[in-house]
Amino acid sequence: MGSVRNEGTITVSEGSEGISFFSNNESAGNTTVNVTGDITNTGAISSTGDGIRFRTSASGTGSAGITVGGGLINTGTIQSTSDGRGIYVGAGTTITNGITNSGTIQGAGTNPYAIYVDDGASVPRIDISGDSARLAGDVQAANSALTVSGQSDGNWFASEGSFAVDSFTIGSGGAFRISNSGHTILATNGFSNQGKLKVSAGVTARITGNYTQTGAGVYVTEVDVEDGAITYGTLAVSGDVDLNALAVDVSGDAGQFLAASGENTVIGTVLTYSGTSLGASGITVEDNSEYLDFTAVDSQGNIGLTATPNQTYVEESAEKALGALTGAASESIMAETVSFGGGLERAETGVVKTAFLAT
Repeated sequence: MGSVRNEGTITVSEGSEGISFFSNNESAGNTTVNVTGDITNTGAISSTGDGIRFRTSASGTGSAGITVGGGLINTGTIQSTSDGRGIYVGAGTTITNGITNSGTIQGAGTNPYAIYVDDGASVPRIDISGDSARLAGDVQAANSALTVSGQSDGNWFASEGSFAVDSFTIGSGGAFRISNSGHTILATNGFSNQGKLKVSAGVTARITGNYTQTGAGVYVTEVDVEDGAITYGTLAVSGDVDLNALAVDVSGDAGQFLAASGENTVIGTVLTYSGTSLGASGITVEDNSEYLDFTAVDSQGNIGLTATPNQTYVEESAEKALGALTGAASESIMAETVSFGGGLERAETGVVKTAFLAT
């Protein structure tokens, strides 16, 4: 067949698949189902079993296979509503151009895989792109390279499960957020960050493999305050780390809490690694706080973060204190602050940093 395309709504109940590709051989010889083009879904596929399933069976002396000459492209919804995988690719199946998703792929039930690729199948790549992309469930694809890209400013592709892939890449312009400590990443041939990786406050994100940042890649740790205590995101890497830049996304409440202390505050360990580090001795730290400066120090397996109130905060605190005593004093302090220049320059820098972290 040439290609397969769904633009409507497919709803299936009683454990069946939404769309099924099946190759069966009960004798000698080879049996192959060929799709020469793409398999495309722009509509909605909903099933109590697997959303889309590729399965082969050979009970004789021959073989059975499925070959897709193009790719599997989803811009709509592919989901299991009860007990199945969003997409299941069984042994003997080849999807030449891999899977591309900018919509929703969702699994359900006891093993809620969004995408499951058998080790005996060939799906060379899984591309996740755009602001609307979701993978609701785990991804098991040991021989596939997964890439996240194409998120616009302020938008993040958020984890909704764990990943076990050959490699994991955040492309230039890509933004990936891990917001649950239970969402782990196994990347046999490494995790490469060319965009933004953000770990939510209170979350420890675990990567099994090596972690590398290149180009404009940056790791963003979120810092917040809860019940009078600072919380922050931590990235835990089982292998080597090549880290050249770190960004701190400070909530408004946390920024005020830390600045009000008037002294250096050790935030904690925002990255751990079990291998070696490259570039971590001279980490560039960006932040979105007008009143705080942050420094990061690599201590042989742990990268710690410290916050320090800056000159802008000191000057403005003094201004407010004196201004409470006399309006004239307040005006005098303000004039000195403006003529000093440093406070104004810092305030402008804070605005730039806020824009940077919002992207």
